[in-house]
Formats: sequence, C-alpha cells, structure tokens
Amino acid sequence: MNEKEISIFISYSHLDSKWFESDKELFDLIPFLERSLSMKNVKFWYDRHPGKGIEAGEKFKTKIETQIDMSDIAILLISQEFLNSTFIAEVELPRIQENYEKGNLHVFPILLEPTDWEEIEFISTLQLVPGKPTPLIEFTDNERNWIRVKSDLLKALKKKIDKISGHEMSLTSETKTKTQLNKLPKRKNKVNKAWILTASFIAILVLILLAIKYFHFPTRNTQKQDSILQVDNFGQGDIISVKIGNQIWTRDNLNTSVFNNGDPILEAKTVEEWVKAGAKKTPAWCYYNNDSANVKTYGKLYNWYAINDKRGIAPEGFHIPDKDELITLLYYLGGEGEKAYVSLIPGGTSSFNALFGGCRYYDGQFLILQSPIAYWSSSEGSVGSGSAWHLVIDVMQKSARMFYFNNNMGFSVRCLKGKSLKN
Repeated sequence: MNEKEISIFISYSHLDSKWFESDKELFDLIPFLERSLSMKNVKFWYDRHPGKGIEAGEKFKTKIETQIDMSDIAILLISQEFLNSTFIAEVELPRIQENYEKGNLHVFPILLEPTDWEEIEFISTLQLVPGKPTPLIEFTDNERNWIRVKSDLLKALKKKIDKISGHEMSLTSETKTKTQLNKLPKRKNKVNKAWILTASFIAILVLILLAIKYFHFPTRNTQKQDSILQVDNFGQGDIISVKIGNQIWTRDNLNTSVFNNGDPILEAKTVEEWVKAGAKKTPAWCYYNNDSANVKTYGKLYNWYAINDKRGIAPEGFHIPDKDELITLLYYLGGEGEKAYVSLIPGGTSSFNALFGGCRYYDGQFLILQSPIAYWSSSEGSVGSGSAWHLVIDVMQKSARMFYFNNNMGFSVRCLKGKSLKN
C-alpha cells in the first residue's frame, strides 16, 4: 500500500534561523527532523528551503497561503521574534487557524525560548500538557540534553505522521491524544518528562513558523535604482527619490514645519512641551536634541498625531505609507531581519539611505544618535490603543522589522509616491 505523502509547513521568524543550521550541533532542530524522516514519505517546506522555498519573482503571500492549504502539519517555532512578526500575526496564523478549525491541518507548536505565548488565544489552546512548557533553549546547555530532547520531539512527530498516514487521525482524535498524554504516569526520569514537554512545544511552534515565514521573504536581486524626481516640497526644494521594486520613496527624511494648508505644526522644544503635546494628542515636531544643525542631515522628528493629521504633511504627489506598504518594502528586500537591514542603511543596495538620526522618547528624552531608528506609518496598532506601526531599523541587532509603540514617540518620516490606498 502506498503511504500518503505528508507535507509539513514550518512557520518561523528569520531571526531564529540558527535552528535551521546543520553546522550548529546544539541548535540543528529542523535539519535533524528532516534528516531523520528522509526515509518516510515526508516533505518539509519553509520559505528558505534550498530548492523548495520561494523563488525570486513568485508572489510570496500567495505561495505561503498555498503551502499552508496543501500541508498536513504546521510546525510553529515560537519565540518573541515570532510573536512580534506582523506577517505571522496577520497572514500565517489566521490561515493556519482556519485550516486547523476545518479539520484540514494538524498544528505542532514548539516553544524555542521564554515568551508570552499564552496571550495568543489560538496558540494557548494548543498546548499538549498542563502548565507552562520548558523552552527548547534550556535544553541546549549540553549535547546530552539536546540529543535527548530532539529524540523526544522526533518520536512525537513520527507518531503524528504515522496516524495521519494510516488515516486513523482526525483533529478530534488529536484531542484524545492530548488527554492520553496527560494521563501518562509521571516519569521517574527526565527523559519521559522531556518527551511530554517537547510534544507541547511542537504544537506551538508550527503556528508561529507559518506567520514568520512571510516576514522573511528571500532577497531579490535588487540593484540600485535611483530616480530623481523634481517635485516642489512646499518651499523645501526638489525631492530626491528612489525606486525600490514598484515603489518610489523619498530618499531624505521629511523636513516640514507646516501642514499642507499652511497651518504651522507645533515645535515642542522642552520636555514639558513634548509630553503635553502627546497627552493632548497635539501634532508636534522637533529637531533631534533640539539642535537645528541636525535638520539638514536628519530632517525633523514627529509624533504620530502630526503625520496622521487630516491637513497632511506629505509633499505633493506623495503620502505617508501605511503598515502594508512598509511591509511590501521589507518583503522586496528580503523580509524582516539582516538582509533588509543591510539594504536599507546608507550604502545599501536599495539606496533607501536610512539615516540614524535618533528619536525622541514619549517622556521627552532623546535617544542617542546611531541608536535604533524608526519611520512612522499611518496605521494604528489597534483602534484606541495609543500606538501605531512603524519600521524599526536596529543598528545594534542589524535587523529591520515592523513594530508598534506609543504615538507620542518622535520618529522620522519617509513618504511614498502616489495616493494613499486609504483614500
């Protein structure tokens, strides 16, 4: 009898790529699982899989959704980076959950490191044993522990695969399996306990992997594509712009002190003025460190109320990008992580020329130059949350990623050519 081919989709953050590296003996989780199941009719898929992942020119969102729909098992590799991923949260996890609830997909979450995974409702329902699982990172302290835990994970995954192949398993019987695991006698040795814990981790990991994959789309062969546009910037002179993929971005940080109708934007110099503007949701701007000498290089810093005001501050023919437009930029440059970071910084292949011009905290204090910077989007984190999405370019971690935080922060602004999709 021909065995059913089992397709396994891995959802993960590219910042957790060490778990995919076969040369790292204490982190070779995915290579070990794939190698150990190579004789079975099992195929692993993740976006950077050599020869199987997403290729240049493919529509990444469509490819990811198609792979989830075609898969029998989704392994979620859960970490803080996984939970921070916008793409995972808004694309991969909902798709995985939809297939799971239809009975088309088994979810195998694996907890890589300590994180607040229980706050994600769908993931919290997938834990296989009571209590908080022990993260895999805690088993990598020595080779013996790591080999034991990998073996336990493999046994749990094999059991799942065998039941699916034999047509004995439904998602209802998966619940029975969880109950059986909970009824197992407590082990007198650490190996059995680790086996139960690892089964829990696998379920959590699968959901997270799918979401994170999207955020880490493979880098395209992007060359420098500078397009200089002559656009009147309300008295600020000509705009230098750069084409990246199908988008055209301003290459300098925004530097205006008035709205498009001529109304002035409040300059908040002191700590008290900045805090007060945030508390009253008043649009405000400032020079970095309140030093006008910084404006020529770094432009101005704005709170979110300034960039979201209906009077508008983007130059004619441009608009403030929303979250999805910033995500599109990241995808084109390789997804969240180091590839996009290297391309976005000064001298990078995209010519975006991200300038480390500092930022201002919501309490009015300035972070030092060359610290992580952020570019505002027009998208709120959630209605009434007091936070908004922005692109973070982190010089210390050498990564670029999406995040959302307090609207009272002072961040830089880049504008995108064309009309806003929200209008």
